[in-house]
Amino acid sequence: MYKQRGLSIVELMIAMSLSLLLAIGIYQVFTSNQQSARLTQALVQVQDTGRLTLDLMSRDIRNADYWGCAGDVSRVSSTVDDSDPAVYDADLHGFGLAGQVGIEASDDVGAGVDIDGVGVREGTDILEIRSMTSQGVSIAQAMPSAAAVLFVNQNLGFAQGDILAVSDCESADVFQVSNFNAAGGGTPGFNIVHNSGAGPVPGNTSGSLSKQYPAGSQILFPVYRSYFINQDGDDSRLMVKDETGTISVLSGGVEDMQLIFGLDSSGDGVANQFVNAATILADAALDFQQVLSVEVRLVIASSQVNVVDAGIEYSWNGDAALDAGVDLGRLRREFTAIATIRSRLP
Repeated sequence: MYKQRGLSIVELMIAMSLSLLLAIGIYQVFTSNQQSARLTQALVQVQDTGRLTLDLMSRDIRNADYWGCAGDVSRVSSTVDDSDPAVYDADLHGFGLAGQVGIEASDDVGAGVDIDGVGVREGTDILEIRSMTSQGVSIAQAMPSAAAVLFVNQNLGFAQGDILAVSDCESADVFQVSNFNAAGGGTPGFNIVHNSGAGPVPGNTSGSLSKQYPAGSQILFPVYRSYFINQDGDDSRLMVKDETGTISVLSGGVEDMQLIFGLDSSGDGVANQFVNAATILADAALDFQQVLSVEVRLVIASSQVNVVDAGIEYSWNGDAALDAGVDLGRLRREFTAIATIRSRLP
């Protein structure tokens, strides 16, 4: 009976102390594994965002300044009316008009800059891209006159007000669709009309194109992209404006974008200068038409907070940068990609 009376108070305290030490050790292992898992998750998210964002941007850069088989923009004419700034938008209507180039940029924008009411983060760059793309539609009949409709066999969702182009590999014409309708009269197919006068704005200055295009001439669709950083509180994201005027979020967590352009200022088809947009705009001898390649540098931050110690250093533009300022313990990494403009290569 004496041996079955239980534990003494000393034995109980020793057991409780050992249990407490064991619980503390288990808790430390659990929290350490949990923090490691959160850090791994943040790193995966940052890497996926960086790869996908640069892939999408590089694809657009490679296609910049493509004006169909006609070649460069000097062979492109436009009938789109640019006389009324209240309805004319160079980003949406300016393909082929004087002064429009395939790629442009702004460097380290100041405070208060916005694109259609969406603010641009101070100190970041803006990249603009213009080009055209083909979706395999060609006119089925030769135009009997330069003012004739463009007859096509396919309807890819063409609508009144669309900006389109037609090209026969010698030249191209940009116009606004004044009407789109079925051919009628028992003839399968559709008419793309490009009249001037009443209709969608800004409209066409003339109902006649620069020439009569033969059967097989391509119908081209203009492409416009404007990439910029927008910040909302502690969150920043990479925005893109397209040829319809729609602004959408491309990637979240993009805090900075810096651009370096490879220029062929000697005319030998090889980039011999690597400068930012400010240098191009300040030097009369340089021009965005000389750009052969674009280096895009992005800082990507994780959406998860408190995954790293405040003040952690990371690489930015080749230098160590302190993660200060808008710092909630996010994981940050720099991503860099270089894309060449294929239409400008020799």
